Amino acid sequence: MKYFKKLLVALMFILLVSSLTACSQMNKITGYFEDQGYIRYTYNNKGDSYLFSLHDDLADEEEVVTTVITTGITTTAAPVDTSTTTVTTTAEYTLRFISYVFSNGTNAVVVMEFESDSYLQELLATSPTLIAAYEGLDPEDYVNGNCLLVVLEDYIDLYDYYVEVFQGRAEPLSTTETVSTTGETTTATTTG
Repeated sequence: MKYFKKLLVALMFILLVSSLTACSQMNKITGYFEDQGYIRYTYNNKGDSYLFSLHDDLADEEEVVTTVITTGITTTAAPVDTSTTTVTTTAEYTLRFISYVFSNGTNAVVVMEFESDSYLQELLATSPTLIAAYEGLDPEDYVNGNCLLVVLEDYIDLYDYYVEVFQGRAEPLSTTETVSTTGETTTATTTG
């Protein structure tokens, strides 16, 4: 019986680890962009950002109330046999996606990470915002698992390059460094 319990615990651990690592492509995509010299920044959902205009438009379209919080219940007893209750409620909105910008200081591209592949596919089929934004483009270019590539009009000439990076097909950059040690100069080439 002890052997069975140990086996069951080991299987549960393996399932848990595999479910956590299989959920998103974002870590791989981040690595692909970092190999090209880009740094990832997370969008703060403040709104009115040109860079994240698709995010903001989709957020307006997809806002879902997940929790209603009741605060400040005040009951006042009047001298007469009546009472007054004041209830303040606030709605808390949660989006089912996160957006990131990858920038190398000169160029920028946005990647949106959705909670699941199926949710992204559902939105691509039903969201007027996404249908209009990706009309005429091949989904195999701009979808990678649960992630969506957003190339701004300012960088549309780099669309093919960004697709190659986003899909993991771009070769890592090769850089040449000059290192000075005690008056000697050595040139080393590194990849990655």
